[in-house]
Amino acid sequence: MTVIAFFASSTQRNYLVNETKHELIMSIGNPITHIAKKSCGKFYLTTNNGKIERLGDGCQYLIYPERIGLAKILIHNKLGKVIEEKNYHVRDIRFAVYIPGIEKNIDNVEKLSNSIGLQLRSDDLVCWDIPVGIKYDLIIIENNKTPYIISDQDEFNDEMRTKFLALKSGEIIVFNNIKLTIGEKVFDVPEIVLNVI
Repeated sequence: MTVIAFFASSTQRNYLVNETKHELIMSIGNPITHIAKKSCGKFYLTTNNGKIERLGDGCQYLIYPERIGLAKILIHNKLGKVIEEKNYHVRDIRFAVYIPGIEKNIDNVEKLSNSIGLQLRSDDLVCWDIPVGIKYDLIIIENNKTPYIISDQDEFNDEMRTKFLALKSGEIIVFNNIKLTIGEKVFDVPEIVLNVI
């Protein structure tokens, strides 16, 4: 969804276009486009909540809010005079980390073995061109054996797939120390515990 905010004055018509929604997500780069009747180079943007980064010489910006609440975005002319302003609501990102097709219990170890790994689901990032990564430690607790631990993974590898195929009922898989990176921001994710049935 694209939201366009219109500003009108007697001398200039300005628009701010938030490429996703009429709200901003805290700590990650939110795309904003400034549309002006005259060249965008004649204007610049500031905010009272975080930082704004202009992308090249054009009219596109990334806004990185630092706190939840409101972010006021101001459009200034080259002399520094504020000619327009717009308020945006700032909130935390909503997301889930999961393995597609698997909830709390694993009844088909082959399905787990064929998965590429932990995935991110977030309506907040639809249509955003932003790098995303997931790192985690994997712990397999097998019956009467020392736990199998492999650290700092980002997707399932052949060794893990072989271990998954050998799982038996009553064993437990724990994805621990999950770190989700969105842009430059790192989020801690609660562990995922799966029981083999």
